[in-house]
Amino acid sequence: MNCAQISPLMSTKMGSKPHVIMGGGVQARDIAMAREGGLDIFMINIISSKVLSMLGGHFGPVNWLEWFKDGGGFVSAGEEGIVRIYRFDQQYFDDEQYN
Repeated sequence: MNCAQISPLMSTKMGSKPHVIMGGGVQARDIAMAREGGLDIFMINIISSKVLSMLGGHFGPVNWLEWFKDGGGFVSAGEEGIVRIYRFDQQYFDDEQYN
């Protein structure tokens, strides 16, 4: 793991989302030798340790993650120079899976 960020919705008056996003990976030159690239971003429930989602899309290690202040998504940046924006739809706030 190169970085991890705890949700700003960890504990709010409207309820809690005890989630952390984590990302990392191996250097591009080492991917051919590795069984897994580890270039995915994981969202995990801190309390239950349950993996809520696994997102791909980067071609190099994920070096930076940051939640939006409203907790409605996050931004990731990879070593390959790509910045990705992830915005959650209403299902993230309503679905029991994400509580």
